[in-house]
Amino acid sequence: MTDSVNDGAPTPATLSISVQGLADAGLEPQLRSWVGSGPNEPVTAEQITLAIGEDELARTAESLGREPGDLAADIALALPRLIDTAPPKGSAKSLEVNFNNAVLTQTPQMVVGESESDVNYRAPLKISATGTNFQPGDYTGVVAMTFDAVPPV
Repeated sequence: MTDSVNDGAPTPATLSISVQGLADAGLEPQLRSWVGSGPNEPVTAEQITLAIGEDELARTAESLGREPGDLAADIALALPRLIDTAPPKGSAKSLEVNFNNAVLTQTPQMVVGESESDVNYRAPLKISATGTNFQPGDYTGVVAMTFDAVPPV
């Protein structure tokens, strides 16, 4: 696959390797060893091919200018170490949501005044984890906000 935007240079495809796909391929014991504290159990190129699927692996290998077997072997070699050394992912347990300079809580409150509430007003939103003891890495979270346009009483 080439990309006309990048002067015809190859554009690598995205390769997704799901935990479920690895488990379905019989790699659950290896997965446990990679996230655990003991030694990492190895995985073979054939097991990686089974987990990803031959067509997906071939498509990705072609986009990289590689042979599918070589790509699977490289993934089999790198995947245990990548998972073992990945920074912890998770949800920050405590988030502070600040909207229009007001800290949001579970209690309904006015956060945008009548003078600000026109079509062109953009209120600042800042979401930050509270506390200071975080490991480097990517975190995900969900913030649900409900806005109700109620005129002040």
